[in-house]
Amino acid sequence: MLNNQLSGEIKRKKVIYGEEHIFNKHDGHCILGVLRTYKLTNPGKRSLNYRLDLVSPGKDLNIDLDLIAEKARERYMIKGEQIWW
Repeated sequence: MLNNQLSGEIKRKKVIYGEEHIFNKHDGHCILGVLRTYKLTNPGKRSLNYRLDLVSPGKDLNIDLDLIAEKARERYMIKGEQIWW
């Protein structure tokens, strides 16, 4: 979820994001796919140096959110309502 902590981290790391990185919106919050890649360390420790990337559902994971919404409408017999956003 794009909360204050993640928002600050994105700004510090100078990661650019846009609508294509949003998986969903709920209660005014954007749900993002976050990938943190840490340097190799000994077991039980986490490196303070890491790379932060935002994952796009369509471009990076080949997930069609519109198709998922359409199938959900069919399965749960939802008519005329928009699912997710």
